[in-house]
Amino acid sequence: MAPLNRKERAVLTLWKYRRATPGEDHMGLIGRWFSGTISMAAALIGAVLAMQAPALSEHYAAALFQREQELGQAIELSLRSARSVYSLEGQTQEQVVAFLVGQEPANASVIQSHLQRQESLRAAYDRIDGRSPASRPLALLNDYSGADPIAREVLNSALQTFSPEIQLSRTTALYAVIGIAIATFIVQLLLWPFGRLARKPAPAPVRTRRRY
Repeated sequence: MAPLNRKERAVLTLWKYRRATPGEDHMGLIGRWFSGTISMAAALIGAVLAMQAPALSEHYAAALFQREQELGQAIELSLRSARSVYSLEGQTQEQVVAFLVGQEPANASVIQSHLQRQESLRAAYDRIDGRSPASRPLALLNDYSGADPIAREVLNSALQTFSPEIQLSRTTALYAVIGIAIATFIVQLLLWPFGRLARKPAPAPVRTRRRY
């Protein structure tokens, strides 16, 4: 194979340099700056959003407890009124409802509906209250995607009345790290095709044959 002349060696050296240091031009610098800025912004947003999960879980649990207590007071008031009107003092809740089924079926149906709703609210509260602070947001997600319409209704209401806040604790720090990891992973995944285009190596120089 014939040796390279000076011009061919210069072209080959430049080509190797461009392959060894891709993206060192101005467009590569702008691309890396843009990618880094987007990643940092996404990490910050992801951390702030993820840190809301523990506070939102507490707000949701408080809403469940409040709804259950209010419903319990309404049920007790209805039962107390029925006991007073029909002289049912000393009768249990089940006995009073069974009596009202024959006397006031509409009122009995309302009380039964309230009792079922109260049971659902209490079960949802127990699901989230029985967990550790770090795992309560998982119970919240389960209720949001679950089949219980009553719990989902309370959760949607809690989302509308929730005021974002930053709480400093181990739980919020854990969720901040999780938020940063997820956000940066998504950004890098979205920017990965553009990075491959920017790192595309320059084509190898075509060596011309010299005639002797």
